[in-house]
Order: sequence, then structure tokens, then C-alpha cells
Amino acid sequence: MIRYSALKELNLILHEAPGEDGDWGWFSREHAVIVDAVLQMLGHPTVVMDGLLIMQDGTHTLATIPLGHAWNMIYENRLVDASVTTHHMTSHFKEFSRIDTKRPGDCPYPIHYSEKLPDTIRKPDRPSGLYYYRKESFSFNAALLLEDPYQFIHKPEPGTPNLLESYGRDIFFKLAYHIYLLQQGQAKPLSTSSEDLLDAVANSRSGARKKVLAILDGSAGT
Repeated sequence: MIRYSALKELNLILHEAPGEDGDWGWFSREHAVIVDAVLQMLGHPTVVMDGLLIMQDGTHTLATIPLGHAWNMIYENRLVDASVTTHHMTSHFKEFSRIDTKRPGDCPYPIHYSEKLPDTIRKPDRPSGLYYYRKESFSFNAALLLEDPYQFIHKPEPGTPNLLESYGRDIFFKLAYHIYLLQQGQAKPLSTSSEDLLDAVANSRSGARKKVLAILDGSAGT
């Protein structure tokens, strides 16, 4: 649906090492916003999902509580998660960096999806795998969401600049356009030598808002 090289670029731009507060550095909501916009630019129906991810490997369990987790659902039956990666967690989990239920071979674990939250997270006999539990789904207008991504993304603590304040009001348009160009084979990945890849996107994709809106208008008419 979206090329691996484009999703890998998005993950590289948005991913950070895990923090000490249970934040795994996945920026799942930011990933979901961009993937939703790119899919709409390509003319595919998609919704953004908000819920819970439990990752199990033997005795090792990761549960995205209390922060929750976000992913995309395409054509109502294809789960895509561009954010989850175990690059920093290989002492407990096998390494992978993309979830797509139509491409199960990309993930070394079985992928399970449920329309409701589990009765309990404490389940010692849960087989190894990834367990996605839906809490709520959202059908966004991509243009409006890129304009105000904090409709869905968690706002930072008071006094902490958000991404729009740090990188410009158009940064999500620029991110979406950059990933779209990679998908279309019209751009190359950013140099990994850049100290701040978000800053590199902000400085290299001028005029992205106008171009993204035009593409969205065109895809809506097809």
C-alpha cells in the first residue's frame, strides 16, 4: 500500500530511543496522522485507530499503558502500523519495524486484532504475538488534520513547544508531502547525517501545503 522505503523514512524521522517514563519513542499518533494523509492522497479509504497494543514474547510483555497506541485501518480490514519498532528492545523481542496484516511475513510474530479492549492485561498464558485492541476510530479530513494534528495527537506539557511551534505550522503538510514523494519515486530519503531530520524536512519541502491540498482535491475527485 505504501512502500517500505517510504515507511522506513517516516519511522526514521519520528522515532526516538525509549524514555524512562514508559514512552517507547514510537510517536504512534504522529505516524498515524501522516500515514492517514498519504493514503488519502493516494485515494485509499482509511481510518485512524486509537487503542492498546500488547506485545508478548515468552515471559516478556509490553503494554502501551497509560499512553495508548495508534495505527491505521485501510479498507476496514487492513491494519497498518508504521510506528512500532523493536530496534532498541532486542534483548526481549525480535527485531522488526513494520506491521501490515496483508504482509504478515514482515513481522516475526502473529498479529491479532480485536474490536474491544481486553478484560485484563494480566494473562500469563497469552501466546507470543502482537495484540491490537481498538478503543476508538476516527475518520479525519486529511487537510484539516494536517492543519491541526493536535485534534488527535497528545498535546505536550504546558510550556513545552509543540511540533508546529518548533518546526512551523506547515510541518505536517511537509512530512506528508515528503513521504508521498518517496512513495511515488519522486524523491530520495534524507541523509542520515542530518542532526535533525524534522528540521531537514521543514527546510526542504517549501510549498508543501498547496501541493498536498491539490493532490487531495484530485484524489477526492477520482
